[in-house]
Amino acid sequence: MNTSDLVKIFKALSDETRLKLLALLENGELCVCEIVSILKMSQPKVSFHLNILKDAGLVKMRKEGTRIFYSLDDSNLFKRFLILSVIENTKGKTFAFGSNQKEGGVIMEIKKDLLKLLFDFHGHKCWASALGLRAGLIALRELKTQRTGTRSLYCLIEVGHAHGAVCFADGVQVATGCSIGKGNLIKTLKGKLAFTLIDIKNWKEIRIAYNGKLKDKIANTAFMKKRAAGIPPTEIPDEEAMEAINIVLEAPEDEIFFISPVKDTNFEPPEEILGSIVCDICGEWVSMPYVRILGEKKVCIDCAGYTEGFER
Repeated sequence: MNTSDLVKIFKALSDETRLKLLALLENGELCVCEIVSILKMSQPKVSFHLNILKDAGLVKMRKEGTRIFYSLDDSNLFKRFLILSVIENTKGKTFAFGSNQKEGGVIMEIKKDLLKLLFDFHGHKCWASALGLRAGLIALRELKTQRTGTRSLYCLIEVGHAHGAVCFADGVQVATGCSIGKGNLIKTLKGKLAFTLIDIKNWKEIRIAYNGKLKDKIANTAFMKKRAAGIPPTEIPDEEAMEAINIVLEAPEDEIFFISPVKDTNFEPPEEILGSIVCDICGEWVSMPYVRILGEKKVCIDCAGYTEGFER
């Protein structure tokens, strides 16, 4: 590596936008259209900064059809150490969606890696899942608590079955850590994009509901017009999905949500029952609350011939 190479590297690292780009790419490869949406910059400006980083050997590029993807280039050990140092010094920063976002203010900042986690979990990019993520983060903020890995939080989510925008629930799950598997995400089947988040350590709760004021604006996006025409979300370009997503991420909280005051809760967490048996007929594992007696046999609901639904 000669002096000219070093000059290019340190020049590339001397700009705040390029430092943000490196921090973003730490989470993995991104399409230019995704970076444009995240940083709220024009495509030519983003490409300009990416080209400087590429020319310095700090990022690499690949094409997939008409789309261009960038990722960190860590093939050189010296450059890798420089990139790691930059990322370490920018760690913890968030990148705003919109120009007037501030932490704890009207519009929340959402970390890029959290949004990426949501879309990877959900399977596609859509406004409803992003709406749920934002609502969940607001609830955590108002309760002064953090995402749970256990059952310290419970979420009573009001979505129903197979209606539009049920994707909202996945965003709430990613934000709060409440999930079907842990038993602390409970559907109340009201057909609303709303939930009550309950902190059982402090016995407080908050309810947040989407007020629908952006319904027409979202419906007029290219993403929703294609969804209405029956096009699967995975076949809609990212930039069109991000147009709808940014609408719900940029709107002031009081223009998009009904946010109830935090109050004491009377919620009684359901007790976890750990006992189980193996069905005497089919040989499958069955949790104790769902065991039935058939003559002298302990069996599952299927083998017992029961048709009623699940019991609490």
